Amino acid sequence: CTYCKPRGDLKVLPHGDILRYEEIHRLVSVAASLGISHVRITGGEPLVRPDILDIARHAVGLGFIVVFGTNGMLINDRMAKTLVEIGVMGVGISIDSLDPDKHDQFRGVPGAFASALAGIEACKRNGLQFQVHFSAQPMNYQELPAVVDWAHTLGARVLNVFFMVCTGRGEELTDITPQQYEEVLGYLVDCQDQYKDM
Repeated sequence: CTYCKPRGDLKVLPHGDILRYEEIHRLVSVAASLGISHVRITGGEPLVRPDILDIARHAVGLGFIVVFGTNGMLINDRMAKTLVEIGVMGVGISIDSLDPDKHDQFRGVPGAFASALAGIEACKRNGLQFQVHFSAQPMNYQELPAVVDWAHTLGARVLNVFFMVCTGRGEELTDITPQQYEEVLGYLVDCQDQYKDM
C-alpha cells in the first residue's frame, strides 16, 4: 500500500536476511516461556510466506491466541477453513475506503477492494472471526461513521482504527490535523455505547 512499503531507495531484505522458519520457531517458543499470550502475524502480507501456516500452527500449539493482519486478498474458502482448522482466532482485514476506487488506488492493486470483500465473505462462510482495520488519514477520515456501521453490519468482531505514522514511504503523506484527531477520537468514544457487540 501507499504508506507501508519501503521507499524506492530502500531495498527489500535479501532472502538470506529474513528469519528462517527455525529462527521463528525458536522465537515463538521463547515468547511462550516468557508468558506472552498473543501472537499477531502480519507483514506486508503474511500469507505470501510459504511456511506461514506452519508458523501459525506452532504458535497455536504452544497455546498462543493467534491472529493475522492481512489485506484479505489471499483469503478464500480453502484458506479460511485451514486457518480455522489450525486454531487461528481471527484475521484483521485492512479497508482504506468504502469507495472501491480509492481503496484500490491506495493499495496500488486494481480489484483490491473486491478481493478484500471476498476474503471477508470467505471468513464468514467458514466461521473465522474477522476484524476490520481502518487507518484514519486525510483521504478517508470522514468515512469513519460509514465504515463503523458497515463493519458492524458485516459482522466484524472488532473495528481497529489506526493512525498513520508518517515514516517509510508514508513520510511523504500528510497526517490528519489535530482537529481531525479530535473529531475521530470523539466519534470513537461515542461509538463505544452504540456498538457494544463490536
